[in-house]
Amino acid sequence: MYSRQNCPKCQRWMCFFCNENWDSNTMRNQQHTCGLSTCTYQQLLVFEMEESATYKGLWVPSTRCCPKCGCHGAFETKCKFHQCTNCPNKFCFLCLKSESECGTRYNAKCVDPPVQQAYTVFPRMES
Repeated sequence: MYSRQNCPKCQRWMCFFCNENWDSNTMRNQQHTCGLSTCTYQQLLVFEMEESATYKGLWVPSTRCCPKCGCHGAFETKCKFHQCTNCPNKFCFLCLKSESECGTRYNAKCVDPPVQQAYTVFPRMES
C-alpha cells in the first residue's frame, strides 16, 4: 500500500497512514509512509534505548509493535518480555521472538543491537 491516496467521495489527496493533506513538496509516495516524521506507521517503528530496571546493563527498545497483531506497546523499564494488550502474545522486546522461543535460543541477553521492525507487522488491506 502506497501512501498517496485519493478519497473517492471528496476527491481529497492525502497520506493514507497519517491522514494529512497531500503536499508534494514535503511528502513522498512510498510504501507504508509519506516520509514525514509524524507519519503514523513510521512513528510506531521508531524507538530509543532504555536500561532495564530488572536487568542492569540490559538496554531495550522503548517501544515495539506486537509481531503477531501489530499493536503498539511500551517497554516501561521492567522485564524484557512484553505481554501484548491486544492479543495473548508475550514476546521479547529485543529479538521479537515469543517468550518460549527466546528462552530456548538465548540467555538473559539475546541480541545486540535489537532486531529492527519493518512495516510488515502492520495489518494489510486485502486486494
